[in-house]
Amino acid sequence: MGQKFSRVLTIKLFRKKNCMGINVIDEDDIDKMQLQHHLLREYWKGNFSAPVREILSIDGTKVLDVGCGPGTWTCEMSSDFSKANYTAIDINSMFPIIKPKNVEFVQCDILKGLPFDDNTFDYVFLRFLIIHLTEIEWETIVIRELCRVCKPGGWIELMEPMNELRNTGPVTSKLCEKFHTRIRNQKRNFSRFHELMIENHLININHQCREMPFGLNDIKSELGLDIMRERLKKHLQFERVYKGKIEDMLNKVAVEAKVHNTYIETHRFWGQKELSSY
Repeated sequence: MGQKFSRVLTIKLFRKKNCMGINVIDEDDIDKMQLQHHLLREYWKGNFSAPVREILSIDGTKVLDVGCGPGTWTCEMSSDFSKANYTAIDINSMFPIIKPKNVEFVQCDILKGLPFDDNTFDYVFLRFLIIHLTEIEWETIVIRELCRVCKPGGWIELMEPMNELRNTGPVTSKLCEKFHTRIRNQKRNFSRFHELMIENHLININHQCREMPFGLNDIKSELGLDIMRERLKKHLQFERVYKGKIEDMLNKVAVEAKVHNTYIETHRFWGQKELSSY
């Protein structure tokens, strides 16, 4: 469902540095983002967990996708729930050339404030920004902005991975150690979503977790492992370590994933804005 437009990609190259210093977003990266989207949809059995299916079936419902990347989630949702209107934002303009008529893409930086009026959207969705934002940015800007633009009675949903792999072997642990240390030092491994939702007057808050395994003998694990290997490769190239040995190290990572049943957790938090708030 909804995959017609999600496969239509821009062919531009992007050279904007992100906060972790890995500074090239190219067609391969966009392909990996799309693949990751489809895998997560399978593991979660859907593109969202908040109870918004009925709302999305109403003419004129307004949906905001924050950190949309190439717009895969938005384009699928716009096909599956075509009565709603979708706005998708990202700091990088990697948006598809062809888009559904009920979708608008906007390039903007949430840290400078969302360019929308208060109480605009019925459903606000954000994912995969944990590595790009510090704890203080989540606390003082991001959650507040999401709540500000959400209508009273509307829903906000966050989806983020744990930044650290679970059940890693010795080689994988060594390769990931510097990355994990940097994440912790920059305070980008945030776990206060539930608390922040309460502080910002959200009610009916829920939290669920799913594991994405890399060591099982099935196509989903193999594809997930490929994504993980590519991200480790880019990290190692950036750090300029293990020159000439990266492929050998990544092959060992793949073996260890099967031996140790390596996996990563992904989490969804969702809550409803109080009718009397703001």
